[in-house]
Amino acid sequence: DGQLLSVYNIARKQCYSAVPYDDQCYKNYYYGRDAVWEKRLSAMETEWGVLFQKILTKSSLSDADIDAIRQFALYQLQRTVASNEYFVQQKEEFLLEYGKMFYKKRGVPFNETAEAICKERAKRDFSPADWLEFADEFMAYIQDLETVVIDYRTEGELITSDVPVVAINPFHQPSIGYACMGLIILFPISSHILVVLYDSKMYPKNKGKLFIESTDEDEVSNLNALQVISADKILLAEHNESFTALPDNAWESRSINRDQRATTFLGSDDQRLFCTSPRKVIYHCDFSFGAVCHRFKRIPFVCKDAPPRKWD
Repeated sequence: DGQLLSVYNIARKQCYSAVPYDDQCYKNYYYGRDAVWEKRLSAMETEWGVLFQKILTKSSLSDADIDAIRQFALYQLQRTVASNEYFVQQKEEFLLEYGKMFYKKRGVPFNETAEAICKERAKRDFSPADWLEFADEFMAYIQDLETVVIDYRTEGELITSDVPVVAINPFHQPSIGYACMGLIILFPISSHILVVLYDSKMYPKNKGKLFIESTDEDEVSNLNALQVISADKILLAEHNESFTALPDNAWESRSINRDQRATTFLGSDDQRLFCTSPRKVIYHCDFSFGAVCHRFKRIPFVCKDAPPRKWD
């Protein structure tokens, strides 16, 4: 509603009050100069804006509205600058390791020129617009996720960031692929309203409920820690005080997450298996909406690795 925001610059460790929101998380021609995606997104954003007003007023939501929530979450996960940089990092790590393996098999040294070619190729292969094209393909993977909207009746306020949509998995934290069992996707749309998409087979507590209320101050604090970890350059809040009420270990967890490689490798120098995953936000805490049901809690950790959510 035209209100000003408080912005925390992570690199400078500095807070700015009364900042207009218009210029935040914005970059000219980010999806290409042909403006094709800009127009498509503009139409989607108009629909999402109407949808969020319905959520804020706790109006009934149609199946189409629920689909639009899933659409927003997926597109927002794919479209940020941080996501694009992570995808490029993923591609670069893959090409560098593959290049070393390829050259070694042929008895040729992998030199600085070869390394530079791999890095340039990684930047050139995909654009931000390509990641949005993938979002269309990925929609089928999250159609089964159910939705719950949580209204936090708390003194503490939710913050957000330039990477506001977060994917977590309380069942098996590293497994945050769109098709993985236990996936949760969440994002705040106001200082007290959180939207959660979740695997209801895994977390049945709120199954069948659309709007619930919570007075859990600790949960708000932990949700804000997720935003600290997820953020690229800035955090955003309604009031400055929200930045000073963060858990002590939030910044430490951010460093641990950001230091993770985008690609992992198994095998020898000339025979390797390459594994990639989405940008991780791992934080050790319990969420009321992410309480694993008893029968799945009994599964040993070593048997949980990335099982698919759908099965025959």
